[in-house]
Amino acid sequence: MTTPVTFLSHTSRIRQPHELPAGMPHAPHVHRKRFLRMLIRALIDRIRAGGGDIWIDSEQVEATEEFEPSIYLGLFHCAAAVVLIDEDALYSDYMSKEVN
Repeated sequence: MTTPVTFLSHTSRIRQPHELPAGMPHAPHVHRKRFLRMLIRALIDRIRAGGGDIWIDSEQVEATEEFEPSIYLGLFHCAAAVVLIDEDALYSDYMSKEVN
């Protein structure tokens, strides 16, 4: 029996102030991303403790690989997906593609 793999979709990168939409303050953005990273780590630990495995870009995509094809291949091989949505995810091209 193979270990079920869960795809974890997220937007946890802390953006620079000039990358944020107009009017979005930087400090709450940073706080939200730090919380999201803690949540991601807890989800990974919980799923692996239950016998599952996680596909997450930071662990599976090498710096020399093309990002987008790697994401699609990861999704193809997963049995489930967890999509963590925050304000940045609403504006993310990659998140939109992963969900659709």
